[in-house]
Amino acid sequence: MDGVWTVVEAKAKFSELTERVRRDGLFAASPLHGAKLKIRRSKSRTRPVSL
Repeated sequence: MDGVWTVVEAKAKFSELTERVRRDGLFAASPLHGAKLKIRRSKSRTRPVSL
């Protein structure tokens, strides 16, 4: 099953990526760099899904 990750593997890869970005500053060239965005997460546990 090459190319298929478990949830644990995906979380580990994402954590590795975000750490590398934080350490190496790979988002410095982003147009949103320094935008001081404020993002609020929904407290809802579900969202509507079309099937």
